[in-house]
Amino acid sequence: MTRIPSRNRQQGAVLFVALMMLVLLTLLGLASMQVTTLQERMAGNYRNLNLAFQRSESRVRQQESAIKQTTDQGVVYFDADPARFDDNCIQFDPDQWAQTTATPTQFTKRVDKCFNWSSRKWGSKVNEETGNIYQVQATDFDRAVNQSSIVVIETFYIP
Repeated sequence: MTRIPSRNRQQGAVLFVALMMLVLLTLLGLASMQVTTLQERMAGNYRNLNLAFQRSESRVRQQESAIKQTTDQGVVYFDADPARFDDNCIQFDPDQWAQTTATPTQFTKRVDKCFNWSSRKWGSKVNEETGNIYQVQATDFDRAVNQSSIVVIETFYIP
């Protein structure tokens, strides 16, 4: 007949091993939660940046469409806002402009008249305009309030 060991002789090694396994599983769960939270934040930031980029891109394309419609009618397009500048060939810093603007906006200037090789500098006939080059900058945010991302896009457009 086999004898069952009495309870007084058991030392509880299984309980200790089980508790250690539970501690390890808890630490593993906490680490995976932190990784998941970080990935969720990264995905949210990427979404906000992409949204701001798409909105800025839309502003640029709308401005380019307005330039094309104006030039198709035979009119030279200038974004001549006297409050911003006196001459279309000013030095323009898009980074500073984007940091000071609080609303989505765009800035356009005709740049083919601002270089030494332009027809205005060399004295060509006015009716031989071939260099119609526009610099278009647009800035927009990911959302109207509580913006977390701002994107500035700069393109050169030749209609």
